[in-house]
Amino acid sequence: MYLVAIPATLIKHVPYLRKFDDVQIDDRIYPLLRDLANVYKFGIISNQSIIGRGMASEELVNRINSQILELFANE
Repeated sequence: MYLVAIPATLIKHVPYLRKFDDVQIDDRIYPLLRDLANVYKFGIISNQSIIGRGMASEELVNRINSQILELFANE
């Protein structure tokens, strides 16, 4: 097994994202992720400095991340 890190952004950058309504995903990403999933097992890592800065709770960020994962699962 190999571990390869490929930095990529799946959603449009919104500084200090605090609302799911602000999430914007380029529709071209869905087929790319499907193609990857047919060949590789992969994960998504979310780096949220907003928690450490006290601008949002971990619960809020987890809720938004869960909603984003639901979007990917439903495509």
